[in-house]
Amino acid sequence: MATDDKKEYKTLLTIIVSVASTPAKRNKLGKLAIGSDDPLLRRLAADYNDALRQAGGPDDTPSWVERLSKQPTCTIGHSNFIAVFLAVTNECHKAIASVQPQWQRIALAHGWTPPAPKTSP
Repeated sequence: MATDDKKEYKTLLTIIVSVASTPAKRNKLGKLAIGSDDPLLRRLAADYNDALRQAGGPDDTPSWVERLSKQPTCTIGHSNFIAVFLAVTNECHKAIASVQPQWQRIALAHGWTPPAPKTSP
């Protein structure tokens, strides 16, 4: 039985787009970051958690971001939140689409190098 290698990134996306209170989202983001060995995932969760704390994001983030992005002007805090929201969702989608397994990304981040290919004599 194969495990879902990108499950944590999918969970992060689910948390971001879910309709839930900001404290509930921040709690879930914290638990996800603490439970992960993936430095990219921890950074993305922390970045989004900080953006939620600073902007006081709404319960329904995707529709709020869409409404704000259509306004001719928005506050700096809101534009920063939109930038973080888009950056985190884009990075999650890239990680999910990547052919590199998550374990390898974690190992590389911790200094592992793949073995050199064998050469024929």
